[in-house]
Amino acid sequence: MQRLLSSLAVLFLATACATTSPVSISSDPPGAAIYVDGAHSGFTTPAVLSLEKKQNHVVAIALKGYEREERAIVNDPDYETLLWREMSVLPKTWRFPLWLNLEDFFVPVKKKYLLKPSRIFVRLDRTADR
Repeated sequence: MQRLLSSLAVLFLATACATTSPVSISSDPPGAAIYVDGAHSGFTTPAVLSLEKKQNHVVAIALKGYEREERAIVNDPDYETLLWREMSVLPKTWRFPLWLNLEDFFVPVKKKYLLKPSRIFVRLDRTADR
C-alpha cells in the first residue's frame, strides 16, 4: 500500500505544470538593459527570460543615449477540453484512458496560462533625435 501511495505521489508531482513561461526580448540596437516589473533582471538584449505565468508583467528596455521603452505582458488563460472518447487513436484501443496523467484523468477541462506577447522586439529611438 505504501508503495502504491508513493508511486501516486511521484506521478502527481511529475504532472505538475511549470509556473514560468519563456519570453524572448530583443532590441535595435542590442545591449539594452531589461527591467521586469521595475527591477533590473540582470540581462541585456537579446535574451530569453522565464516569467511567472499567472500574473501580468511590465518589461522596460533602457540603453544610455536612447529613450526608455515599456511593454506590457499579460496573462491570457486558455481553456482546453479533453474528452476520453477522443483520446483513442486506433479502433482496437481500449476506451479507458490509462495513459493520461493524473490531473487530466480526473479533470477533463484544462486551463493553460499563456503570456502574450511571448516575443518582444523594440527599436529604440535616440534621445538626440528628439
